[in-house]
Amino acid sequence: MPIPKPGKDEKSDKFISRCMSWMHDNEPERPREQQLAICYSSLRTARGKGTAPKKEEQTPGVEVPLLTEEKKELTAAELMDMFVAEVKEAWDVYEASQKEEQMDTAYCVKCKEKVKIKNPKEVKNGVVGVCPKCGTEVHHYRKEE
Repeated sequence: MPIPKPGKDEKSDKFISRCMSWMHDNEPERPREQQLAICYSSLRTARGKGTAPKKEEQTPGVEVPLLTEEKKELTAAELMDMFVAEVKEAWDVYEASQKEEQMDTAYCVKCKEKVKIKNPKEVKNGVVGVCPKCGTEVHHYRKEE
């Protein structure tokens, strides 16, 4: 069966709900993220927004990749699998950078703000250092994993 298309006056959230229900019933082997991406793709295509944005519409610093000839021959499912893998990889990189950033900062009770730790030293359950503004000792404790 073909993927559902939105009705002429159907609201986006109603269509996504209907499409996700259809995906759940007809293609349960797909991951939920992939099902959602397919539904949003169907919505954008039906509304005439399924093409890559023009250069001036792009977010600064974000590059929209074009499909190469070899990728054009892939099926929609293979393209979606590639897309999901790329998004997961980007998310992992983002999470790693957030953890690094969190380990470099701590809350200074004297300055009453989050500061970058000066002279950080690893301790058993986190990082200890000095506030660069007032010189007070600051601590950043790790969550138990």
